Amino acid sequence: MKFLDVSIVKSIEDVLENHLQLLRVDLDKFEEILIDHTVNKQDEVYLFMQMFQLKIIDSVIVDIDYSKEKYLPIFMEKYKLSYEESLFVLYLIEHLKDKLGFITMFYQFDERLTLAYEKTNLRELKLFARCFKEGFGIHQDYVKAYELYRYIYTKGDHSVVYDLGWMFENGYGVERDVDKALEYYLEGTDDQSAFKSGYYYMSVSEEKALNYFKASEDPRAKLYEGHIYLKHRQYNDAIHCYSNGSKHLNPSCCFELGNMYKIGLGVQRNPYQAVELYYHGYLLGDGDCAVEIAKMIIDHFIEGTEQQILALLETGVYLGSVQACLMLGTMYEMGHMVDQSRPRSLFFYNKANELDDLKGKYYEEI
Repeated sequence: MKFLDVSIVKSIEDVLENHLQLLRVDLDKFEEILIDHTVNKQDEVYLFMQMFQLKIIDSVIVDIDYSKEKYLPIFMEKYKLSYEESLFVLYLIEHLKDKLGFITMFYQFDERLTLAYEKTNLRELKLFARCFKEGFGIHQDYVKAYELYRYIYTKGDHSVVYDLGWMFENGYGVERDVDKALEYYLEGTDDQSAFKSGYYYMSVSEEKALNYFKASEDPRAKLYEGHIYLKHRQYNDAIHCYSNGSKHLNPSCCFELGNMYKIGLGVQRNPYQAVELYYHGYLLGDGDCAVEIAKMIIDHFIEGTEQQILALLETGVYLGSVQACLMLGTMYEMGHMVDQSRPRSLFFYNKANELDDLKGKYYEEI
């Protein structure tokens, strides 16, 4: 089975570090350099370059209503990408847009911003606020982003309460104030604000949290709603939530639903469905999904090579999976599929500690 390799993001980031401007002036040269920095990843390089040749990245950057669910059918119907290829491109966009957004050209940026202020064009101002917040087409400036969002809010457009809450929650452009962030989230009627409100109530009142999660179509809300149902062994409700979230392209929902199909928890056992869900979650950037695919190759449930197993686990580490770190740590400790190496084993066990704050547990065990 051939897998698109999401770890190519690291190679792309390395090339962007030194050759970002080539994306503006010489796409062929950039593609040539990227191919030299990757091995056997022609399909992945092709899909990345399509983002620029088809102006996909430009469309995403200037779309203040961007969402993965919105662009998935566009990639499939307009650009004729497969479902898996579309998921892969969405992952690239999500993880590289901060770097790629800066090369987007906004002509007469200052003049357009001034005109938007003069005409109180709030939709246009929201675009500029997003540009300052994300660093799209201009240097990132959280203070200016906050000023714009606050201005839009004072003019009666409260659709920006999530953005204001996010900035207070993280201390971007304003002094960090979690209570103020929650005030904005609770005021919001949008899906993201409802999710955040529910998330804050998780440790206070599961009932209140559930009410907010149910009111939200944000895929993250479906994930945490599913967690609550799973905790109370309400498996049918959990499956419904995870299924909803996976259809809306939440990688963690793909992982959780894959687990339920894998072991037959609340649903008829279907390992083939589990593999498909794990692969979709992996393409969307879930490291634990990469681990589960590797395990299924190890168990001979699906075809694959030792090289693919190691590549999936290393990708899992890159994506922040504790389980991937532990598996590689054990493999290097025992010399299974790799040359035995205590330093490499310690490296991965320590990485697991860093990711999960296990306070040296795995390091002490070896």
